[in-house]
Amino acid sequence: MTRKGERRICGTLCRGGRAFYQLEIPLDVILEGYGHFIALKNLPMAAGLRLQQRWWIGPVVVPTASLTRICGPEPEMAYRTTSEAWEERVSAIVAAAHDPEALPPLIVEWRGDELGLCDGNHRHEALRRRGEQHVWAFVWCNSEAEFLNARDQFVATR
Repeated sequence: MTRKGERRICGTLCRGGRAFYQLEIPLDVILEGYGHFIALKNLPMAAGLRLQQRWWIGPVVVPTASLTRICGPEPEMAYRTTSEAWEERVSAIVAAAHDPEALPPLIVEWRGDELGLCDGNHRHEALRRRGEQHVWAFVWCNSEAEFLNARDQFVATR
């Protein structure tokens, strides 16, 4: 049962006929650290997702290089971290991610000509370092018009 007005994101990622990731609860709940998703805890993003209606696509496969990070040690990052903290977390993910498909999908924002990486910056960098050319992601759009445009783009690239 869902609360009035609650939007659920449901999906199963499959590769080679094998389901390896299933999501049946709202992304904002996952970002609060629900259950075994505690490693994904991102309270500010969970709160931000509730500020307006979102239109979701996914999970979909996107090219790793097509994502623009917003978190890291670089001066231009919106969410800065120290080089040491960044390296420690990314290195831990590289070491633990023997099966990249076992990692949760990234969360990205459709921005017309680019995809802004909003959650999963450390996972993205770890996968990039492992040489992964594609990653799983949920894409959010901020309007129905953006959603229709983005959906058409993802359908065209299949």
